[in-house]
Amino acid sequence: MTPIVLAAIRDREWRSHVRALLDAWSTLAFVDHPLDLPGAVTPCPDVVLWHLDLTGPIDECEVAFHRLRRVAPRAAVVAYGQVERGIASLFLIAGRVGVDRLLLRGVDDLARNVRDLVVPVPSEVDVRATLERLGLSVGPAAATVAYCLRRAACGSFTVQELAQDLQVSRRTLASWLRRAGLPTPERMIGWCRVYGVARQLSDPTRSVGQIARDLRFSSESDLRRMVSRYTGYTPTQLRERGGASAVVSALRLGVAPTRA
Repeated sequence: MTPIVLAAIRDREWRSHVRALLDAWSTLAFVDHPLDLPGAVTPCPDVVLWHLDLTGPIDECEVAFHRLRRVAPRAAVVAYGQVERGIASLFLIAGRVGVDRLLLRGVDDLARNVRDLVVPVPSEVDVRATLERLGLSVGPAAATVAYCLRRAACGSFTVQELAQDLQVSRRTLASWLRRAGLPTPERMIGWCRVYGVARQLSDPTRSVGQIARDLRFSSESDLRRMVSRYTGYTPTQLRERGGASAVVSALRLGVAPTRA
């Protein structure tokens, strides 16, 4: 599938530069200002590219990126600028809004970095197969797990964020999973994050360090600890034992045999 890149670039020359690098292998769309990003995320982009040419109040920019994370949780955000007067202050702003990668024109390879950030989410076939293996039929618990599987491919998230995204209370969320014999929401998120790791481990060319960066773990060690805590394996052992299939099998052992 062709990755979608949404770019906040006002300058005509910068747009031409980005088109020359990305247009041949991505679906590229532009808005003039980062404040326009949250309203332009349909379809959901894989990568949001922000030209560090800030105009407008900083607080409004931070709010816009916070909204962007809510409406497009799987999109990686790249700040792209060049060495010039004032760039240090723009880097500070980029750090405050929480960009995933900061790149300099003429120094960093934009195309390679954007490709590296395009992380495939589980296909609908994969999600349905996983739900079937867990014995989950159509219902709120199945919808919750499916959402977690997709979102975990984009990085960490909290129980509160999950409840907000599904527009229910944390208590309701916990009740859905409990009645289906599933772990608590916090544990379910952890399982789905490990599932995302396992899917990437199926590609022998991907290192643990690359996967940790793609899935936004705080470090490679953090990834290793989570994999061990949920499966008892190292990433290498998990790769050897079937990756995602091994994760689903381990989760099934913890699923209660009786459901309401």
